[in-house]
Amino acid sequence: MRFLTLSSLFIVIFSKESGIKKFHLVKLLQDYDITDEPYFNSRKRSLVSCAGQCIDTKSCVSVFYSASSCKGFKFLHPLNHTRLTKMVGTKYYVAYSTSNQHKSINYFEYCNNLASLNYTWNSTYSVCYRYHTEVLLPDQCKEACQSEDSRSRVMLLDSDEMFNFTTAITKENIAGPLYLQGLRLDNNTFVDDEGRQITYFKWDDGEPDTGNYLRTDRNTYLQKTASGSGSYRFICRIY
Repeated sequence: MRFLTLSSLFIVIFSKESGIKKFHLVKLLQDYDITDEPYFNSRKRSLVSCAGQCIDTKSCVSVFYSASSCKGFKFLHPLNHTRLTKMVGTKYYVAYSTSNQHKSINYFEYCNNLASLNYTWNSTYSVCYRYHTEVLLPDQCKEACQSEDSRSRVMLLDSDEMFNFTTAITKENIAGPLYLQGLRLDNNTFVDDEGRQITYFKWDDGEPDTGNYLRTDRNTYLQKTASGSGSYRFICRIY
């Protein structure tokens, strides 16, 4: 059993090549490494340099850092992952840029520019989204959204309003279950794609069960956990 205490750092660095970069680091795990093949594997003098490489590398979202290695990954690992191994000195972080986080944009105009990628503006909920009819595994859903636009993420249920929106889209398309944004890190903690703890849930009866991912129920449209081995449809949303 690993008990999770989320801790975060806000980093600001400057370089002549890339100017000012701002990003958050959220520590998820201490003294564990992973045997999975990394997206990149390098050696950095500091955690900040390691995280900076992740920020500068498209699709990288997390790093395992130690004095001898900096390993980047395209996804987050559940803390009960079977390929986690004890490794004193190795720390696991999610890294995400905040340099453009607070720049205001006109989402309606932004959405219109994505019309060629089949993004649609929903005026009722003020949401720019794309409903995907193909079925994918959860990490594939995440990659599909991010490959379409840097602001695109799998739909996150964070309010009754977004639950109602997702339910309406599901009914309109006569769809089955949809994958949702969220990953279980321990028994009681789910985080979004930026490592922030999710506090809103609309659980179906008997949930949460043992799965590490989130999806909707076919009939009730409420949230369920999923093992990640099944393929489902999904919604990409511009954030």
